[in-house]
Amino acid sequence: MSDCSRPATAADLKRLVAALNAGGARCLPIGAYALFAHGDQRATTDITVVLRRAIAARGD
Repeated sequence: MSDCSRPATAADLKRLVAALNAGGARCLPIGAYALFAHGDQRATTDITVVLRRAIAARGD
């Protein structure tokens, strides 16, 4: 890991989602942070989101 990077935190997730929402992007957190919201704890060092365009391409 370089001196400029660090594992993502819940605060990072909140800032990311807030910035995406402010820009009009629709997103869906997935991965370990989404599991955490449902009570399942998993170790993670990154934030994974799916943007609306990708969801729409699947037809959901």
